Amino acid sequence: HAKIKLPDEDQCLHVITVHMDAHEQVVRDNQIRQLRAHLGGHVSTNDYVIVGGDMNVPAGTPEFKQLRNLLHPYRDGWGDTHPATTSHGTACVDYFFWSPNLKVEAQKLEDFDVSDHYCLMAEFERINDDAQRYDAPKA
Repeated sequence: HAKIKLPDEDQCLHVITVHMDAHEQVVRDNQIRQLRAHLGGHVSTNDYVIVGGDMNVPAGTPEFKQLRNLLHPYRDGWGDTHPATTSHGTACVDYFFWSPNLKVEAQKLEDFDVSDHYCLMAEFERINDDAQRYDAPKA
């Protein structure tokens, strides 16, 4: 978890990376709850937040829906521009979630040959609009 104080703003940017258990859903469920509690304890209302990494939660499953619900109001980009593709078929387990006061400007998938995962990259823009204000998830 990196917390960056932004110049000339009261808000901070939080960048959080995760790698959740690959085998046991009960362990992942606990890790998701721990992530939510961490966010609730460390993120102030209206801070900018990006959470990304290997969630090991297949897209479109009930477990993914639970992940999205627990991380509400954060948004995700699953299915926005790229179909889920990997060298192992169409499995998708890596994601970005971001706070509503951020907007994705660009995203792309890079095929680096250093892992069984693709490199997901995104550029975000801050939205300074009262309509995009939100409350951080509670612990």
